[in-house]
Amino acid sequence: RYRSPASESGTRTAGDARHADQVTVIINFVIPRRKIMFFDNNRLLSAAFAVMCFAASPFLRADQDELLNVAEELNSEAEVIEDDDFQAVLRTRAAELYRTYASQTGGDKAASALLKACNQYVKIGGNEALSHALVCTMLVAEKHGSSKLAPDSLVLRGEIYFQKKEWGRAVKTWIACADKHQQADAAPRALFRAGQVLQKNIKNPAEAEKQYARVIATYPNSEVADDSLFNRAGVLTDGDKFEDAIADYLSLTKLFPSGELADKAMYEAAVLCDEELKDYKRAYNLAVEFRQAFPHSALLRKMERIEAKTLRYVKDS
Repeated sequence: RYRSPASESGTRTAGDARHADQVTVIINFVIPRRKIMFFDNNRLLSAAFAVMCFAASPFLRADQDELLNVAEELNSEAEVIEDDDFQAVLRTRAAELYRTYASQTGGDKAASALLKACNQYVKIGGNEALSHALVCTMLVAEKHGSSKLAPDSLVLRGEIYFQKKEWGRAVKTWIACADKHQQADAAPRALFRAGQVLQKNIKNPAEAEKQYARVIATYPNSEVADDSLFNRAGVLTDGDKFEDAIADYLSLTKLFPSGELADKAMYEAAVLCDEELKDYKRAYNLAVEFRQAFPHSALLRKMERIEAKTLRYVKDS
């Protein structure tokens, strides 16, 4: 079934011959061993699969493009393969091809390939794979430090430290990323992750609040601005700073009315008014406003209970 690009014209090029040889490899090497090995050798299968992907791309001219194409194919297959062991081997092969491609090119293309390799290793997990992931982030920093993707490599490096429960190193890496690359899209994400780990893992609410505040003040339109407001409100609630927490929750609802956290933020504000401040009138008003603003929210019934509970206090007053 092999059909070269030159089939229409009848002209056979050196590239066509190379691809025909690759198909011969599949016929003579892969298929007989499939019958013998019964597909129980994941390393053999991953290598065979890579050869098949490579040979199935005769329309690609440059070797670099072929490497990248096969890596993408392997990544796509790894996403749907159910066998965990085979999936891990496919990801390893994809990562190796990404790294080879990166070594043959430069700039953002190389940095992007290295980050893709890093992501493959991170998904595999385990000490060996994560060590390779760390190497990839370091290569981006050392060889492609001027790339627009350099900040993303630092965010990924922090995630690697996080997986190994090196909380302090993760936070330090993320804050360094934001300090060094203040204008990068990765900066607010890095600060937000630092805040999360400081809040939930290191248990340092003061420092967590500080990092969330940096996101809110410096990157108010970033994709994590609403998350930062919500999380800071949680830190303030834990510190019994209920009025400040309510202010953050309501700011989130006002600034991001269509965001995923808008209804939850107003609900949390109403709960604080009801249960902590005993400000039943304000809780009631928030419940009424909630019903009008979020009529289809999953939290509507809970808010209606707050409304029913606080109504009698409002009538009494």
